[in-house]
Amino acid sequence: MRALGTFLHATSDTATAALHTASIATVVGAIAAVYTQSLRNGLIVAIGALAFAAAGFGFSLWRTYGSGKHRVLFRRRRRMPRPS
Repeated sequence: MRALGTFLHATSDTATAALHTASIATVVGAIAAVYTQSLRNGLIVAIGALAFAAAGFGFSLWRTYGSGKHRVLFRRRRRMPRPS
């Protein structure tokens, strides 16, 4: 039952991340198009923003639902006690 719950949460979080990624890319691209007065520049900036936001959300999802051995990379190491 826990695996099904995790799957449903991961699916929901992935869909939410995709929606947020598309929204961020659209807004940043529109701002760039208005600022530069060029649709081409707006599309280039939107594609870059899409890639950057997707990488950020992808990393966040990987840290949340990835396997346990990968998460150890970013944990703080505990110091070993000094021998007396």
